[in-house]
Amino acid sequence: MKKAFIGAGETRLRQLDQTDAPALTRWLEDPEVRRALLGDRPDEPLPEQYRDEVAKSEGDLLFAIAEPSGALLGVCALHTLDQQERSAGMSIFIGEPSQRSQGHGSRAVRLILEHGFGELGLERIWLEVALNNPAAIKAYRKVGFVEREDSPARHGGLPILVMEVRRRDFRMSPVP
Repeated sequence: MKKAFIGAGETRLRQLDQTDAPALTRWLEDPEVRRALLGDRPDEPLPEQYRDEVAKSEGDLLFAIAEPSGALLGVCALHTLDQQERSAGMSIFIGEPSQRSQGHGSRAVRLILEHGFGELGLERIWLEVALNNPAAIKAYRKVGFVEREDSPARHGGLPILVMEVRRRDFRMSPVP
């Protein structure tokens, strides 16, 4: 079965499927991915059923970050969708080590923002990022995210920055 993609460049989004499970499992053991997900607590265990919970989530839109061939590079999501407030949270990670720092994350963020503001009609997309991740903070600022007034905050003891971008402030343009 042919997989449907969002985007047409070298980084695309597609639906996650069962064939992605081995890579997801491997990536969730990777210290860099764990640090991105858990911040200063990379040794904290992820719930054993994490992958199954993610796959069954009804309030989240999960996407595989993929090459044009469909090969999996990472995962991004819009979560905590609130149709009344027209807002959602966003999360992302590039799991494939050789593909980090290649621009896939920035392109995927632009694609998911365009999907959220365009197709879904959202007005605001927010995220939480660990304060000890300056590269991610810089990348988020580059695509239009700004620090919220109530930031920095703490999430489970971890210092985080809460950032958001609003539809009116986001320029939709072709993703390279």
